[in-house]
Formats: sequence, structure tokens, C-alpha cells
Amino acid sequence: MTRSVFRGVAVLALAAASPVVVSAFQPEPAETAFPGDNGKIVFDSDRDENREIYVMNADGSGQTNLTNNAAGDYSADWQAMGAAPSPTPTATPTLTATATPTPTATPTATATPTATSTATATATATPTATVTAGSQTPSATPTDTATPTTAPVAMGDVDGNGVIGTHDAMAILMHAAGLPQEGQYIAAAADINCDGAADLHDALLILYHIAGVPYVIPEGCAPIIG
Repeated sequence: MTRSVFRGVAVLALAAASPVVVSAFQPEPAETAFPGDNGKIVFDSDRDENREIYVMNADGSGQTNLTNNAAGDYSADWQAMGAAPSPTPTATPTLTATATPTPTATPTATATPTATSTATATATATPTATVTAGSQTPSATPTDTATPTTAPVAMGDVDGNGVIGTHDAMAILMHAAGLPQEGQYIAAAADINCDGAADLHDALLILYHIAGVPYVIPEGCAPIIG
């Protein structure tokens, strides 16, 4: 018996043992490409009645469908690809911590306000004698007495603008450094701690006062008001 007869008998035996699926669809031969560098074979097949692209191992195992759409996909091929560019690292900004001097909280002593003496210049007018006819008694005509007063000095208001602010502290620092400055400079309002010199310590006391930070003025010195 020839080989074809044995093959026909095997087919008939298989058909008798299991149901036969009759289909008019005749699959076309698969198109394959040479194995890629990874050893896998890419091919297309219409096993599901629509030509799709598959990939498998060199021994035929691990067949995986790469496409799944209504259009026909075919003629797959391996293509060499360049290495993906390395992402450029994002520069991380460096935070520079600025040291801020922390004022030491000191119990605030109640300063006793010192009365500011006001120099009063009194101008005394000379009475004018008026002679009335028939009378021997002259009558003096009084003249208004002018009493000029000197405005009190507000401690801390170095530039005399009525407002105590950072510009007063800056005026003290510029004066201590010997730098020229615009506007007036009231030395009596600059010596906050009553040590006889207007310097950095007096400027700091003004800044503490503006910021609401507790500070201490030596007893007997006029307080900063404003």
C-alpha cells in the first residue's frame, strides 16, 4: 500500500473521531521575514479570516498576534532602530538658606517718660505813655506779649517728618558712617539708648519698634512713641 493510501486512511479516521468543521474559507500561505536580532520571527497570517501580523520564537512557540483591526496587515519586517536618546536630567534648583538674625526676646521694661523741657522766650514790651490834656497821670497802653514755644522732640523721628519708620533707622546708619543724606537730621531724636552716640544699636531699636519685637530702653531714656 502506498504512502498516499495510508494518509487517506488517517484522515478518514480523524474525521470519524471528531466533528468536521466545514468552511469555504481557504487560508493563504503565511509570509515570514528573517529572524530579528532577538531571535524571533515575524509573519502574517489570515488564520482568523483577516490577515494579521504575528511574532513567534524560532522553534514556532510563543505565537503572539501584534495587530487586531479590520484592515489587512502584511509584509512585516524587522528594522534596526537607534538607541533611544537618554532623557536630559532636569536641573534641581539649589535652595540657598538666608540666615535671618533672630532677635532675642527680652522682657520689656516700662520706661519712665522724661519730661522734655520747653524753652519759652518771653518778650516784654515797654509800656507807651499816653498824655491826656488836663491830666497829669499818664496811662500805659499794654502791648501783646509774644511767647514763642519750641516743639518737643519725638524720640526716633530722626528726619522730623512725624512718622517713625525704616527711613529714620537708615538716617542714623548713614550719619554714623559719615555719608551725606537728604533732609534734616535731628540728633536729639537719634540717641535712643541715651549712651551719647547715635549708632547701629539705636537703629536696631527703631527697627524692633516698627516690627513689634520686644526691646529694652535704659531707664531714664525717653520712649519711642509713634
